[in-house]
Amino acid sequence: MMRKDYAYDKPSTEQVDSSGMPIENEQEELEAIYFCGHSLGGAMAFLAGLYLGTFAEQDEGAIKILFDKLRGVYTYGAPMAVDDHDRSRCQKLCGDVTFRHVYYNDVVPHVPPLSFGGFDHVGAEYRYHPQHGWRKRHECWFGFKSGRSTQVLSIATTAPAVALDGLNFFLVGRLKVPWSVLDHSPTGYMSSLRMLDDYGSLDAK
Repeated sequence: MMRKDYAYDKPSTEQVDSSGMPIENEQEELEAIYFCGHSLGGAMAFLAGLYLGTFAEQDEGAIKILFDKLRGVYTYGAPMAVDDHDRSRCQKLCGDVTFRHVYYNDVVPHVPPLSFGGFDHVGAEYRYHPQHGWRKRHECWFGFKSGRSTQVLSIATTAPAVALDGLNFFLVGRLKVPWSVLDHSPTGYMSSLRMLDDYGSLDAK
């Protein structure tokens, strides 16, 4: 999780081959950079893009060249990784290239809980529903966040719903709760996104 007072070492831009020798002109040869991941890996993918963007602000050289090649940060079921105070700055850095995917009632994009402090997401959110597939979610008027994933209040208030979600395994999904651990499985994400190859692209409206 990213906080204002975190300090990072400046990343190295030198790349080496399998023998350990530097690769010449790797920035010119590189066409595009993509970061992606599921669950905690999704949060790490987002932080990787944010990490690159943070140093690109301070460096007009190789790091800036690499950041300019960042085409997308794709996350699937990722938890929130920035606090409320840093959201605006993070949104400016890489919000335009961050695309978050939430499968149905996956609980993980709604954590950390509010009892841990104020956290938020950055970038565009796409949510899957069995009735209409993948659709882009929008913020409501005046910046309210009800149009996209918001924090659960606490672990205690969420635990009963998550526990009931286990009954879906035996009831074949007939009992649906607002927060689901089962929906966090990579299987749901992969199967629903794989159908896009046959039926079209994400609805960005």
